[in-house]
Amino acid sequence: MQRCVYAIPSHPLHSIDEMIKLEKDVQESRVSPADFRKKLQ
Repeated sequence: MQRCVYAIPSHPLHSIDEMIKLEKDVQESRVSPADFRKKLQ
């Protein structure tokens, strides 16, 4: 059985607009998943 665990910070480190843009870029293959993770750190 697999579980997904999401950590939600008490205060966002990135703006919501930036997060939405990053997610769209990953979905449209403009950003690799590895680059996506780097930008989140």
